[in-house]
Amino acid sequence: MRVFDSFDLAGPRCQPIVTVAVPSLNQGGFLDATLRSIFSQPVPVEVMLADGGSTDDTSRVIARWQHRFTWWRSAPDKGQAAGINEAIARGRAPYVCWMNSDDLFLPGGLAALLQTLEAKPGTAVAHGGCRLIDESGDLIGLLRGKVVSARSLSRSPVIPQPASLIRREAWNKVKGLKEDLHLSLDYDLWWRLYRSGSVFTKIDSEVAAARFHPDAKSFRRPREMYAEAKSVVSSHYGSLPMCWRIKEPFSIRARQQGSLLQPLARSYRLWSMRLTRPQKQRDEELAAYCHPTARAPSKVESREAGALFGRRQLKLDGEALQYLHNPNL
Repeated sequence: MRVFDSFDLAGPRCQPIVTVAVPSLNQGGFLDATLRSIFSQPVPVEVMLADGGSTDDTSRVIARWQHRFTWWRSAPDKGQAAGINEAIARGRAPYVCWMNSDDLFLPGGLAALLQTLEAKPGTAVAHGGCRLIDESGDLIGLLRGKVVSARSLSRSPVIPQPASLIRREAWNKVKGLKEDLHLSLDYDLWWRLYRSGSVFTKIDSEVAAARFHPDAKSFRRPREMYAEAKSVVSSHYGSLPMCWRIKEPFSIRARQQGSLLQPLARSYRLWSMRLTRPQKQRDEELAAYCHPTARAPSKVESREAGALFGRRQLKLDGEALQYLHNPNL
């Protein structure tokens, strides 16, 4: 097994192991934190940024990081799926993933997924737990994912997309994402990988964070999201389980700003997270993190970091993100 924390990520001899595609469109307020979380991983990566022609301050963020990109472009395209396919096709690393421009890797998260695939040659997809955070970086829930089967896929997407890593050969076998999908592109991908015979391995660690905020597509277009997701299920499963019809109206209303269901949904996510979250999670995630240019945190620092990355609150932007990450990136 490779020792991922011994690489000099900026060194010319370091061959990338993971291609990370970053699709972006007018998420300049979150993009810097996303990129910092990627480049702080103790894994040799090649980062491909496909920006769809943002008109906010994304260009400023790109200018700051462009020396670290293997490839990037900013121009109107055919959508998120097309941008991801283009970015991954330009890479050469044996493992691939994408990180939306408002989501994040947790410290050591990508390494945990990579180690799983390296240790299990028969596994095509590794996936872990994913925290849910709001626009400020506060923890609002947790998605632990489920074991993949036709039945589980028919009822929900099962895999939190930011918390996944795929072998390139499996990605190429199903020809990447379907570019006519815009809201359930990952859900359809899991189905096609499953039907192609790919093996999925779930790990218990929390490896990423997905940001829930009013400008996210799933919040701006919840009815379209459900329509597309139901179409994906029907096409692959042959029928639509009743649970979709039951949960749809509640989920849509919970995503609407000002809805009475919104605070109830947030409270439920926090309650359910406390029931399932392992008590030793903070220690494990901090121990897993080791940046190649930074010393390991002391016990005092680990306790302080636990307050930031602990169960009650997650601050992964600005100063809190820089606490363990190399500020000179």
